[in-house]
Amino acid sequence: MNSVIIGQHIRDARKARELTQEELGRMVCADGKYISRLENGKSMPSLKRLVSIARILGMTCDYFVWDIDLTEPDKCGDDDLTRCCGDMLQDWREYA
Repeated sequence: MNSVIIGQHIRDARKARELTQEELGRMVCADGKYISRLENGKSMPSLKRLVSIARILGMTCDYFVWDIDLTEPDKCGDDDLTRCCGDMLQDWREYA
């Protein structure tokens, strides 16, 4: 999981909703500086905070965490998906 990718996706979704960093920050009980750190890849949101951001921005959490085009057909098999999910959970535990 890459904090830079997550940050870029948060920025893109926030701008699509025409929200400032300060406005989004208030909506998730934070401030604009926190959103700035997320968008610049300097901080990793907790899973709870990422869910809040996703709901506010009308997105799913996987939009933020996966560095793939979700409109493309799935190219990995079940074994690859299981390994990817296991790696992602381990990353979340390290950042939490």
